[in-house]
Amino acid sequence: GTRILLAAGNYGGGFYFAKLRGAKDRPIVIAAADPKAPPVFSDAKVAMHLSAPAFVELHGLTFTNLSVNGLNIDDGGEADGAREVTLRGLRVSKVASRGNDDGLKLSGLTGFRVEECVIEAWGTGGGSGNFVVFSSLSPSLLSPYRGRCH
Repeated sequence: GTRILLAAGNYGGGFYFAKLRGAKDRPIVIAAADPKAPPVFSDAKVAMHLSAPAFVELHGLTFTNLSVNGLNIDDGGEADGAREVTLRGLRVSKVASRGNDDGLKLSGLTGFRVEECVIEAWGTGGGSGNFVVFSSLSPSLLSPYRGRCH
């Protein structure tokens, strides 16, 4: 699969990727080149939006100072449109301050993992107990730790 390593620095925001598709044994990985000096996505409405991705992994990225959502991943309106996404070691903070604004918004995903992520300081209204918005999932899949995903 394709592996994109990002150097430290501020990359801004507003990145949109539709139908980013890896394969089961060859995922597309977007990761920090140096996890101790992560790339930062900030100062936008949304840092990054992945629509209908499959076999995609994000590792060691930081999303902060955003006015609507930090990271938005959805199915693009297609059945089974978003699947097999792994989020590992992400830090999401300072996402809006009011309303239904999410640090991490996942809608219509199947087969995903959220590991060792810190999600803090996001909007005050919205779904799923104002933790993270997960659509089409059982509430039993939500982490019991407010602001931290394991």
